[in-house]
Amino acid sequence: MEHFHGNRWDQLRAVEADILCPPPADPFQIFPSGWTRASELSEKGWRELLDRRRSQSPPPREPSPDVRRAIRRTPPPRVNRVAPIRLPERRPLRQLNANDARRPAQDAANRINQENMRAGNIDNGQPRRRALSPTQLPGVRAIPKDFNRFFRGLLTPGEFFAKSQTRYLGPFDEMPTEDTLPAADEYIILQRMGRLPDSGKSIFRQVGNLST
Repeated sequence: MEHFHGNRWDQLRAVEADILCPPPADPFQIFPSGWTRASELSEKGWRELLDRRRSQSPPPREPSPDVRRAIRRTPPPRVNRVAPIRLPERRPLRQLNANDARRPAQDAANRINQENMRAGNIDNGQPRRRALSPTQLPGVRAIPKDFNRFFRGLLTPGEFFAKSQTRYLGPFDEMPTEDTLPAADEYIILQRMGRLPDSGKSIFRQVGNLST
């Protein structure tokens, strides 16, 4: 028991000696002559020290002939730019009179007479075989050529939709009829023709009207 208490006292004395011993000596306490601690430098001192070091740095060397030759041979950096929208090429117009030169003059005269007869039938009140072009109707303006070229590669007939004052129905795989739409309403039949590439908005064309 006494031996145990003796060892305990020795351990306590060792701990007390570690606590009361002075801190180890700082190896950087002694500075050579002309040296200064970084913590003691002011902002002005830091600025002067950096300026002094910049002035002592050697001037940049000119590149060697091999380096300059390699720089001249280096291609310019490639710039990744957004590719502009490519408009489809304009389709060549059909040569309507390509085969007229091969026909005899009698055929040309007969064709002119037939056209005159058709014009006379129209004047007499008979219905035309071909409807007027939309651009010839009152209040209709032709689409600019730039828009026409832009939409030429985008427009493709697609799904059908029915729109009224209170409803918006669709899509339908086929053109809706009175049997497929609710009764007692007037609808405008639309057909999706595609989407704009930049905004994703749908392009519709009006197919007709339907009253149920």
